[in-house]
Amino acid sequence: MAWLSDPLVASWYNVVMTLHVTAVTETPPGFGQAAVTEPAARTRRRATSFVAAGLLFVFTVAQRPAHGFRFDAQAYWSGAKAAWANILSGGLRSHAGLESIASSATKDGALAGLDSLLELPLRLRGILAYLSYSPPALMDRLFPGSGEAAVLVENSLIMAVVGAVLLPAIAKALGVRGPLVTGACAALVWLVGARFAPYPLMDLPAAAAFLGAVLFAAKRSPLGIALTGLCAGIAFNIRPAYLLPLAAVTAVVAVLHRFRALWLLPGAAVALLPQFLLNVVWGFWWVPVPPATWTLARYQADLGSYVVRYDTVLSSLPRQFYCDPHMASAAGGGLLHTLIGNFPWSAVFLAEKFSAALAWSPATPYSNPTATESYSLLLPVSAVTVCGALALIALAVRCRRGPLRGYSVTVVATLIGVCATLVTSSTETRFALPVVLLGVLGCALLLSGGKRAMSRGWWIAAGAGTLLVVVFAGMGLGHPLPAGAEDPMACAILP
Repeated sequence: MAWLSDPLVASWYNVVMTLHVTAVTETPPGFGQAAVTEPAARTRRRATSFVAAGLLFVFTVAQRPAHGFRFDAQAYWSGAKAAWANILSGGLRSHAGLESIASSATKDGALAGLDSLLELPLRLRGILAYLSYSPPALMDRLFPGSGEAAVLVENSLIMAVVGAVLLPAIAKALGVRGPLVTGACAALVWLVGARFAPYPLMDLPAAAAFLGAVLFAAKRSPLGIALTGLCAGIAFNIRPAYLLPLAAVTAVVAVLHRFRALWLLPGAAVALLPQFLLNVVWGFWWVPVPPATWTLARYQADLGSYVVRYDTVLSSLPRQFYCDPHMASAAGGGLLHTLIGNFPWSAVFLAEKFSAALAWSPATPYSNPTATESYSLLLPVSAVTVCGALALIALAVRCRRGPLRGYSVTVVATLIGVCATLVTSSTETRFALPVVLLGVLGCALLLSGGKRAMSRGWWIAAGAGTLLVVVFAGMGLGHPLPAGAEDPMACAILP
């Protein structure tokens, strides 16, 4: 519980308590009910948003920048730098030209540089993943050595938008608003996301685009629906693992809006146009997704039939897998075949996978070797996720009719899609960020008045759910493979 004594956490607590005094007059009368607003109240909320965004940015950017990037971060960073090299040289380079750029990578990241600049990664990763950090890459080109600080600044801005704009706006669309909502979202986003900010990973950009899609799904106008498609396309291209929750958003929008849902298509087309052009220029194929996406998805699904989770360790061999020996002994034939053939234990296995994804540590989004890893953030992250998820579900159940009912169902369908992604593939801990952010949203609803509307049974369920997550996380992380190993036979013989 060392996180409770963190001075930055204490500072955020004081900020939220200060906002609570202001929020008393604006707290909605009931869970899921919109408050009556006056011009002065709107002005206070806007001021609160600016203050919360500023504080979230300052608290995030105050940490130290990373000292160089490695593995996936280095791959994305090298790709962003190569994009500017291509643009400033007048267009796409040849393979030989790409090799010359790769040779300029730092010694520590030479392999990652090659990985990000040759043809295989262009088949594997979406083009927007390489462009997400092009502004810091340009700063590093203009002012050599400033890249790490520029990445931290960009990610801090993304976090400010997520915590002080997107999540409060989604809460407003769910009928809950006020300074306390904004303050709670900003504080909890800092708690769960600040450790991601120093690295050019795809977690924060993809999560921001994903939440943008969820937000615009509340709109009924053609422009709002098109923006839903745009954000969904961006999130999918950056991280295809968002396919299931984005499909859930699209399906609910189609049911609610029927023919108007066709406006999703032009928005998605604009987002996927760069990938389509890249595929045509390089002679890959005509589908606007990286050609190796489905191969990677099958590989992740096969690993997911026995791997609980894996982490990237900076201080040793990069990949550390945690597995289930019982599932590994029966692995083969695909994920679905293995899960069905090993029921009911496979249900326990899925619970282990979901729970282990929430076992965060101070090193997240990376990890320490198993002998020294500390999961000190497991309890707060689990509590935020479980309580927030149950609050969102309760809101959807209590809303009987009208637009609020449809949108609350959209948010819950998205939550289910994110959870399904976590348990049907082999993912890193950091891939749980979207479900944790949805938990933050639900907790903000509770803090703004939902507590008074929740029964004692609900709170018992929330406490029991959090306890079960902690227990299943311990079970799932109890069988680490040797560093770098992923062989199911090696897992099957673990004690």
